[in-house]
Amino acid sequence: MDNLLNLNNLNEIEMSLFGIGCIFWLITYITYIKNIFKEKFVEIPFIVVCLNISWEFIWSFVFGNSVGEYLGLGLQIGYALWFFFDCVIFYGLLKYGYKQFNMPMMKNNAKLWAWLFVLFGLVFFYTFNISGYDTEIGTISAYLDNLVISSAYIILFMNSSNKKLFSKGVAWYKMLGTGLISLSLVMHWSENYFLIFITSVVLILDIYYIFIINKYRN
Repeated sequence: MDNLLNLNNLNEIEMSLFGIGCIFWLITYITYIKNIFKEKFVEIPFIVVCLNISWEFIWSFVFGNSVGEYLGLGLQIGYALWFFFDCVIFYGLLKYGYKQFNMPMMKNNAKLWAWLFVLFGLVFFYTFNISGYDTEIGTISAYLDNLVISSAYIILFMNSSNKKLFSKGVAWYKMLGTGLISLSLVMHWSENYFLIFITSVVLILDIYYIFIINKYRN
């Protein structure tokens, strides 16, 4: 059991919140994939898919041992599951991601832009960590990514002509997933005021997204 969950760092309550949050994000990914093949549209913003798969590759495989040592093998496997789900989402982005753009330069070269954003993300997250700016489990870079997710979601939704392509379930799942993980990490790193600030901003943006998606969809 100690190999699966390391309770020497995050305590039982923190680990439970973190684990439940991860499960909500897995549900979010499954919903994404279901909707991609149903609607032939990727509702998660273009750059977010690219940054997500970059972060998950870096923290599942390049720095995966650090995650395993700090959280346990179970959470290290959870990070890898996120990555493999995101591979399917990235495949959907290569097929349908161009639909998010109106500019011909972006629309006609969507696949190229996707790979360029992935390359940028790989370099960014790798150098961010080796320069000493991140935690042992990629917390700070994950929330920089999450800030992009929450902001870009609002922009994409507001600029979309078909609001029905966006799922209310996803809005709730990602808010609950991120919120529970945020609570866990803020409890654990309670002295990290930047983490408290950025998790609070992400929560506010996620709540606002739920508000506007309910307003427009109703």
